Amino acid sequence: MKRAILLTLLFLFTVGLVVGFGAGFFYPHTQEITEPTAVHMFLPAVRANGSGILAKLTVLVKPGTGQILVNINDVLAGFETQNSARTAAKVASNFTGKSLDNVDVIYSIDANASSIDGPSAGAAMTMATIAALKAVQLNKSIIMTGAIRDDGSIGPASGLEGKIKAAEGAGLKLFLLPAGESVNNTFEKQTHCDDTGPMHYCTIDYKSDTRAFNITVKEVSNVGEAWRYFGE
Repeated sequence: MKRAILLTLLFLFTVGLVVGFGAGFFYPHTQEITEPTAVHMFLPAVRANGSGILAKLTVLVKPGTGQILVNINDVLAGFETQNSARTAAKVASNFTGKSLDNVDVIYSIDANASSIDGPSAGAAMTMATIAALKAVQLNKSIIMTGAIRDDGSIGPASGLEGKIKAAEGAGLKLFLLPAGESVNNTFEKQTHCDDTGPMHYCTIDYKSDTRAFNITVKEVSNVGEAWRYFGE
């Protein structure tokens, strides 16, 4: 009887070691954030008349209790902007493997506008949050627009021409757009159809229109692709 009990205890102890090792292997421990880190970047936006402006985005990550706050100086933050901030923090946490349970993430936007709303700041918020969690700074010659989704993919944005012109005027070097957006906004879509026997064929071509920018424009579909530019 005693032998059986000893064997059972030994078995349970061994299983505990294996499970503990497996948990540590598949769910690596994250380094606790003990010092505040602030990251700054430009954020493209548009006024009601469609003209582009550059806002200033600051993301502060500091020890705290898991709060996600949006602080816009003298500017009304809409629901979509607040929701984008929460999604940006979640995606950045997943991307870096750093828990937000013991930190506060504070988003501050300084813009020459009466209100800021819409989801297109989400992708930029995510990049800045990733940098803050990693305690690194972003390449300040790069700017981006686009919504952020829970899976880390980047959704569409509006007012691209005005935003690109604003970034160009500020001397920035690279503008990152959601995948597919540059085709819709900087090229003219042309459709050609021909009849071959009983069949009717159509092809679609894209011809550069007159909107040429003195800033490099690239498409990105998710945070991993975007981070390869910002993290360089």
